Amino acid sequence: MRILDWTLAIVFLLLGGAVLIVYPFAALASVMGLAGHVPKGTPVAAIIGAYIFHAGVLWYPIIYIASLILSITLLVTKKPYAVLCALLPTFYIGFLAILAMLFMT
Repeated sequence: MRILDWTLAIVFLLLGGAVLIVYPFAALASVMGLAGHVPKGTPVAAIIGAYIFHAGVLWYPIIYIASLILSITLLVTKKPYAVLCALLPTFYIGFLAILAMLFMT
């Protein structure tokens, strides 16, 4: 069972780390989005959703590194929930994608 935990954790961490390949471009776009002008008449919910999305994109490396450290620590100490911790960055990206679909249309 431990081999399965290690395998799943590594796969999920690599999946979350693959997002970091395009992160410099996403971070640049998020900074420009945060600094951009908001047109008059834009709904408040759309403005708040956009700001949360852009700030969330900027927070992703911190979420990933914390998840990586926690997951590896749990695997090495043979404690449960290491795979769940490895899945956190993937869930976070999914949350940001849903937020983008809801508020940026």
